[in-house]
Amino acid sequence: LNASSSTLRDPDFCDHLFNIADAHGIAPANITVEVLENIVLHDGDEEAVLTVKKLSKAGFTIAIDAFGVGYSSLSRISSLAVSAIKIDRSLTLQAGKESMDKILAATAAMAKGLNVALFAEGIETEKQRVAMKALGVEVGQGFLWARPMALADLQTWIRSEQFRTLRAV
Repeated sequence: LNASSSTLRDPDFCDHLFNIADAHGIAPANITVEVLENIVLHDGDEEAVLTVKKLSKAGFTIAIDAFGVGYSSLSRISSLAVSAIKIDRSLTLQAGKESMDKILAATAAMAKGLNVALFAEGIETEKQRVAMKALGVEVGQGFLWARPMALADLQTWIRSEQFRTLRAV
């Protein structure tokens, strides 16, 4: 789930999300709440920060989305109990360039040092998938697997041969 700044400021959001998960028998650990780095790392939105901490304490997976293109604050990440860092597609698309590979390797080392999962968005080619896997990326998303689609199309796609033969990152 992508959580906006206004969503994270909603005092009922945590309870609402927990109740929905409970009603559908979904463990909070199986739900990832993606938060843009500028919401919790830069703008000082303490309500949003408290919500992120509450979600984390309730067992939801928290991922910092679009990491590496905004206002990353390493001290803030360590105080949020973040579960994952998601590399922004603008960085993923440059995998294979020596200068970017150094930045990606440093990001991967930081994630490992913080004991958080490493996700990547914007994986469009097999070469990028291989590069992200080599970095230790655990979850990837991108056009290599599928383009955005309507719910009805998603249901058909999940039943398709293409879905059954997906390559993991």
